[in-house]
Amino acid sequence: MEQCYLCGSQKRLTREHVPPKGLFLKPRPSNLVTVPCCFPCNNGYAKDDEYFRLAVSSLINANQSGKRVWKQRVVQSTLSANRIKGLVDEIRKDIRPAILSTPSGDVYGTAISIRADIISSVLARVTKGLLSIVHPEVDRNSLAFEITQIDQFKLNSIVASGVADAFTHYVVGEGVYRHWRALSAEDTHFGIWVHMFYDAATWVLRHERKKNV
Repeated sequence: MEQCYLCGSQKRLTREHVPPKGLFLKPRPSNLVTVPCCFPCNNGYAKDDEYFRLAVSSLINANQSGKRVWKQRVVQSTLSANRIKGLVDEIRKDIRPAILSTPSGDVYGTAISIRADIISSVLARVTKGLLSIVHPEVDRNSLAFEITQIDQFKLNSIVASGVADAFTHYVVGEGVYRHWRALSAEDTHFGIWVHMFYDAATWVLRHERKKNV
């Protein structure tokens, strides 16, 4: 019997997209992944997903998919409608000019502060959702996560590390989302994931069993 991939409830089940479908412009790809999710969990994280979309599409080196999402979904929808006004107000208070060091030299841009707790929550949910499909035997509520962001100008380190060749690679959408993953053959509760959005916003996520679980 199906149950919510987050809390285990079997009541008021809906379908949740992992990663969130708001990251994709229409027409959306045919291979979007959905998992069973109870209405309270699904509805409760809607603002986090919208905030996450703002964050990952705002990077200066986001590809064309990211730039279109920023213009069409973030600027024309999220910001104009004030749907996450409190969170956006936090960002606006800390906007400041910045000089970014890139492989091509220094670039003048704008720096903003993004809440790590929300980003980590979304990444953990995406990982749990995908785990529920590829390794349903994993007790997702027993996992502890460690999440580290990769500098957007040092993404070649993924290739240099061998991850691109050694890990399982999964892609959804044209330049929207991809991940690399490797799980322990002895215990799939232990694993490493690299999540990349718009060929720019990238995080390494490690998970293992919580202590005393």
